[in-house]
Amino acid sequence: MSRFGALVLIVLALLAAGCSKAPSHEDDRVLRVAAASSVRAVAEALAREFESDHPGVRVTVTPGASGTLVAQMRNGAPFDVFLSADMNYPAALAAAGLTLDPPRPYARGELVLWLPATAAASADGLALDVLRSGAVRQIAIANPDHAPYGQAATSALRSLGLYELVATKLAYGENVEQAAQFAHAGAAEAAILPRSLVSMPPLSGSGRWIAIPATAYEPIEHGVVVLKSSPQGPAAREFAGLILSPRGGETLARHGLTPVSATP
Repeated sequence: MSRFGALVLIVLALLAAGCSKAPSHEDDRVLRVAAASSVRAVAEALAREFESDHPGVRVTVTPGASGTLVAQMRNGAPFDVFLSADMNYPAALAAAGLTLDPPRPYARGELVLWLPATAAASADGLALDVLRSGAVRQIAIANPDHAPYGQAATSALRSLGLYELVATKLAYGENVEQAAQFAHAGAAEAAILPRSLVSMPPLSGSGRWIAIPATAYEPIEHGVVVLKSSPQGPAAREFAGLILSPRGGETLARHGLTPVSATP
Protein backbone atom coordinates (compact mmCIF):
# COMPACT_ATOMS: atom_id res chain seq x y z
CA MET A 1 0.00 0.00 0.00
CA SER A 2 1.28 3.47 -0.85
CA ARG A 3 1.97 6.07 1.80
CA PHE A 4 -0.95 8.08 0.44
CA GLY A 5 -3.29 5.09 0.71
CA ALA A 6 -2.18 4.40 4.27
CA LEU A 7 -2.73 8.06 5.18
CA VAL A 8 -6.24 7.95 3.73
CA LEU A 9 -7.06 4.89 5.82
CA ILE A 10 -5.78 6.59 8.98
CA VAL A 11 -7.85 9.70 8.30
CA LEU A 12 -10.96 7.62 7.63
CA ALA A 13 -10.39 5.65 10.84
CA LEU A 14 -10.07 8.88 12.85
CA LEU A 15 -13.24 10.28 11.28
CA ALA A 16 -15.12 7.08 12.06
CA ALA A 17 -13.93 7.16 15.64
CA GLY A 18 -15.03 10.77 15.96
CA CYS A 19 -18.45 10.01 14.51
CA SER A 20 -18.97 7.05 16.82
CA LYS A 21 -18.25 9.18 19.89
CA ALA A 22 -20.41 12.13 18.90
CA PRO A 23 -23.81 10.51 19.51
CA SER A 24 -22.90 9.26 22.98
CA HIS A 25 -21.66 12.74 23.91
CA GLU A 26 -24.87 14.26 22.62
CA ASP A 27 -26.95 11.66 24.44
CA ASP A 28 -25.28 12.79 27.68
CA ARG A 29 -26.97 16.18 27.17
CA VAL A 30 -30.48 14.84 26.51
CA LEU A 31 -33.08 14.13 29.18
CA ARG A 32 -35.92 11.96 27.87
CA VAL A 33 -39.32 12.42 29.49
CA ALA A 34 -42.26 10.10 28.88
CA ALA A 35 -45.48 11.98 29.65
CA ALA A 36 -49.13 11.02 29.73
CA SER A 37 -50.94 12.77 26.88
CA SER A 38 -53.03 14.72 29.39
CA VAL A 39 -49.89 16.45 30.68
CA ARG A 40 -47.96 16.85 27.41
CA ALA A 41 -48.34 20.66 27.38
CA VAL A 42 -47.26 21.10 30.98
CA ALA A 43 -44.37 18.64 30.51
CA GLU A 44 -43.14 20.68 27.56
CA ALA A 45 -43.43 23.91 29.57
CA LEU A 46 -41.45 22.35 32.43
CA ALA A 47 -38.90 21.07 29.91
CA ARG A 48 -38.28 24.62 28.67
CA GLU A 49 -37.89 25.84 32.26
CA PHE A 50 -35.41 23.07 33.01
CA GLU A 51 -33.41 23.83 29.85
CA SER A 52 -33.27 27.49 30.86
CA ASP A 53 -31.82 26.49 34.23
CA HIS A 54 -29.40 23.98 32.67
CA PRO A 55 -27.76 25.48 29.56
CA GLY A 56 -26.65 22.82 27.11
CA VAL A 57 -29.19 20.25 28.31
CA ARG A 58 -32.04 19.33 25.97
CA VAL A 59 -35.26 17.81 27.28
CA THR A 60 -37.41 15.76 24.91
CA VAL A 61 -41.03 14.90 25.73
CA THR A 62 -42.72 11.79 24.34
CA PRO A 63 -46.50 11.77 24.97
CA GLY A 64 -48.80 8.76 25.04
CA ALA A 65 -51.32 6.84 27.09
CA SER A 66 -49.79 6.01 30.47
CA GLY A 67 -50.27 2.26 30.00
CA THR A 68 -48.74 2.34 26.53
CA LEU A 69 -45.69 4.22 27.79
CA VAL A 70 -45.23 1.74 30.63
CA ALA A 71 -45.32 -1.16 28.16
CA GLN A 72 -42.58 0.59 26.17
CA MET A 73 -40.46 1.12 29.28
CA ARG A 74 -40.85 -2.51 30.29
CA ASN A 75 -39.46 -3.36 26.85
CA GLY A 76 -36.41 -1.14 27.29
CA ALA A 77 -37.52 2.23 25.88
CA PRO A 78 -34.77 4.70 26.90
CA PHE A 79 -36.70 7.15 29.09
CA ASP A 80 -35.30 8.96 32.11
CA VAL A 81 -38.46 10.33 33.75
CA PHE A 82 -42.08 9.21 33.58
CA LEU A 83 -45.01 11.58 34.24
CA SER A 84 -48.09 9.40 34.59
CA ALA A 85 -51.77 10.37 34.72
CA ASP A 86 -52.20 8.08 37.73
CA MET A 87 -50.19 6.42 40.51
CA ASN A 88 -50.84 2.81 39.52
CA TYR A 89 -48.66 2.69 36.41
CA PRO A 90 -45.53 4.21 38.02
CA ALA A 91 -46.15 2.01 41.07
CA ALA A 92 -46.10 -1.03 38.77
CA LEU A 93 -42.73 0.07 37.40
CA ALA A 94 -41.41 0.48 40.93
CA ALA A 95 -42.71 -2.96 41.93
CA ALA A 96 -40.84 -4.42 38.95
CA GLY A 97 -37.61 -2.83 40.21
CA LEU A 98 -37.38 -0.42 37.26
CA THR A 99 -37.25 2.87 39.18
CA LEU A 100 -34.65 4.68 41.25
CA ASP A 101 -37.15 5.86 43.85
CA PRO A 102 -40.78 5.20 44.76
CA PRO A 103 -43.25 7.22 42.65
CA ARG A 104 -44.39 10.53 44.07
CA PRO A 105 -47.71 12.30 43.44
CA TYR A 106 -47.28 15.69 41.79
CA ALA A 107 -50.81 16.80 40.81
CA ARG A 108 -54.48 15.94 40.78
CA GLY A 109 -56.51 16.04 37.58
CA GLU A 110 -60.13 16.92 36.89
CA LEU A 111 -62.56 15.26 34.50
CA VAL A 112 -64.79 17.49 32.36
CA LEU A 113 -67.34 17.27 29.58
CA TRP A 114 -66.27 19.29 26.53
CA LEU A 115 -68.87 20.51 24.08
CA PRO A 116 -68.45 22.50 20.86
CA ALA A 117 -69.58 26.12 20.94
CA THR A 118 -72.71 25.18 18.98
CA ALA A 119 -73.99 22.69 21.58
CA ALA A 120 -77.39 23.70 22.94
CA ALA A 121 -76.89 22.78 26.59
CA SER A 122 -77.17 24.85 29.72
CA ALA A 123 -74.02 25.51 31.74
CA ASP A 124 -75.05 23.63 34.86
CA GLY A 125 -74.76 20.07 36.07
CA LEU A 126 -77.84 19.03 34.10
CA ALA A 127 -75.89 19.75 30.92
CA LEU A 128 -74.58 16.18 31.19
CA ASP A 129 -78.02 15.12 30.01
CA VAL A 130 -77.04 16.40 26.57
CA LEU A 131 -75.21 13.08 26.15
CA ARG A 132 -78.58 11.31 25.95
CA SER A 133 -79.85 13.46 23.09
CA GLY A 134 -79.94 12.41 19.47
CA ALA A 135 -77.81 15.43 18.61
CA VAL A 136 -74.85 13.67 20.24
CA ARG A 137 -74.02 10.65 18.12
CA GLN A 138 -70.41 10.13 19.27
CA ILE A 139 -68.76 10.81 22.63
CA ALA A 140 -64.98 10.74 22.52
CA ILE A 141 -63.04 9.31 25.46
CA ALA A 142 -59.59 7.80 25.86
CA ASN A 143 -59.27 4.03 25.74
CA PRO A 144 -59.87 2.84 29.32
CA ASP A 145 -57.67 -0.20 28.75
CA HIS A 146 -54.52 1.91 29.13
CA ALA A 147 -55.53 5.55 29.73
CA PRO A 148 -56.38 6.61 33.31
CA TYR A 149 -58.71 9.38 32.11
CA GLY A 150 -60.55 6.85 29.97
CA GLN A 151 -60.98 4.68 33.06
CA ALA A 152 -62.25 7.70 35.00
CA ALA A 153 -64.66 8.61 32.18
CA THR A 154 -66.32 5.19 32.12
CA SER A 155 -66.45 5.17 35.93
CA ALA A 156 -68.14 8.60 35.95
CA LEU A 157 -70.70 7.56 33.34
CA ARG A 158 -71.59 4.47 35.36
CA SER A 159 -71.80 6.44 38.59
CA LEU A 160 -74.11 9.01 36.98
CA GLY A 161 -76.34 6.30 35.54
CA LEU A 162 -75.49 7.23 31.97
CA TYR A 163 -73.21 4.43 30.81
CA GLU A 164 -75.85 2.00 29.58
CA LEU A 165 -77.64 4.83 27.77
CA VAL A 166 -74.57 6.10 25.89
CA ALA A 167 -72.30 3.03 25.62
CA THR A 168 -72.96 2.65 21.89
CA LYS A 169 -71.99 6.29 21.33
CA LEU A 170 -68.52 6.01 22.85
CA ALA A 171 -65.63 6.58 20.43
CA TYR A 172 -62.28 5.52 21.87
CA GLY A 173 -59.09 7.42 21.19
CA GLU A 174 -55.73 5.76 21.77
CA ASN A 175 -55.11 8.47 24.38
CA VAL A 176 -56.80 11.67 25.57
CA GLU A 177 -55.14 13.78 22.89
CA GLN A 178 -56.59 11.58 20.16
CA ALA A 179 -60.01 11.72 21.82
CA ALA A 180 -59.69 15.51 21.87
CA GLN A 181 -58.79 15.49 18.18
CA PHE A 182 -61.97 13.51 17.41
CA ALA A 183 -64.05 16.19 19.12
CA HIS A 184 -62.20 19.16 17.68
CA ALA A 185 -62.46 17.76 14.14
CA GLY A 186 -66.20 17.21 14.53
CA ALA A 187 -65.98 13.42 14.44
CA ALA A 188 -67.57 13.44 17.91
CA GLU A 189 -70.16 15.90 19.24
CA ALA A 190 -68.87 15.68 22.81
CA ALA A 191 -65.83 14.46 24.71
CA ILE A 192 -64.97 13.54 28.28
CA LEU A 193 -61.46 14.83 28.85
CA PRO A 194 -59.03 16.17 31.45
CA ARG A 195 -59.36 19.87 32.24
CA SER A 196 -55.65 20.21 31.48
CA LEU A 197 -56.48 19.56 27.81
CA VAL A 198 -59.62 21.63 27.39
CA SER A 199 -57.95 24.61 29.07
CA MET A 200 -55.42 24.80 26.22
CA PRO A 201 -55.79 25.49 22.48
CA PRO A 202 -57.33 24.31 20.27
CA LEU A 203 -60.24 23.17 22.47
CA SER A 204 -60.18 26.26 24.69
CA GLY A 205 -61.03 28.44 21.72
CA SER A 206 -63.63 26.27 20.02
CA GLY A 207 -65.99 25.13 22.75
CA ARG A 208 -66.67 25.07 26.46
CA TRP A 209 -66.38 22.61 29.26
CA ILE A 210 -68.50 21.55 32.22
CA ALA A 211 -66.98 19.95 35.30
CA ILE A 212 -68.08 16.39 35.99
CA PRO A 213 -68.86 15.94 39.70
CA ALA A 214 -65.70 14.79 41.45
CA THR A 215 -67.80 12.37 43.49
CA ALA A 216 -68.55 10.41 40.29
CA TYR A 217 -65.01 9.04 39.91
CA GLU A 218 -61.97 8.17 41.97
CA PRO A 219 -59.48 11.03 42.49
CA ILE A 220 -57.09 11.23 39.53
CA GLU A 221 -53.69 11.54 41.20
CA HIS A 222 -50.72 11.93 38.88
CA GLY A 223 -47.34 10.39 39.70
CA VAL A 224 -43.73 11.03 38.70
CA VAL A 225 -40.89 8.51 38.80
CA VAL A 226 -37.26 8.31 37.66
CA LEU A 227 -36.24 5.19 35.74
CA LYS A 228 -33.37 3.08 37.11
CA SER A 229 -32.02 2.56 33.58
CA SER A 230 -31.55 6.30 33.13
CA PRO A 231 -27.96 7.37 32.50
CA GLN A 232 -29.10 10.81 33.70
CA GLY A 233 -29.99 9.90 37.29
CA PRO A 234 -28.99 13.21 38.96
CA ALA A 235 -30.52 15.37 36.21
CA ALA A 236 -33.65 13.22 36.12
CA ARG A 237 -34.08 13.67 39.86
CA GLU A 238 -33.62 17.41 39.44
CA PHE A 239 -36.34 17.46 36.80
CA ALA A 240 -38.69 15.56 39.11
CA GLY A 241 -37.76 18.05 41.84
CA LEU A 242 -38.76 20.95 39.59
CA ILE A 243 -42.21 19.40 39.09
CA LEU A 244 -42.66 19.02 42.85
CA SER A 245 -41.39 22.53 43.66
CA PRO A 246 -43.58 25.61 44.23
CA ARG A 247 -42.35 26.96 40.89
CA GLY A 248 -43.37 23.75 39.17
CA GLY A 249 -46.71 23.91 40.98
CA GLU A 250 -47.39 27.31 39.42
CA THR A 251 -46.76 25.83 35.97
CA LEU A 252 -49.05 22.89 36.72
CA ALA A 253 -51.83 25.23 37.87
CA ARG A 254 -51.55 27.33 34.71
CA HIS A 255 -52.20 24.15 32.73
CA GLY A 256 -55.37 23.10 34.54
CA LEU A 257 -53.89 20.77 37.16
CA THR A 258 -54.03 21.04 40.93
CA PRO A 259 -50.47 20.78 42.36
CA VAL A 260 -50.07 18.07 44.96
CA SER A 261 -49.20 20.68 47.59
CA ALA A 262 -52.63 22.25 47.02
CA THR A 263 -54.65 19.02 47.19
CA PRO A 264 -56.52 18.20 50.40
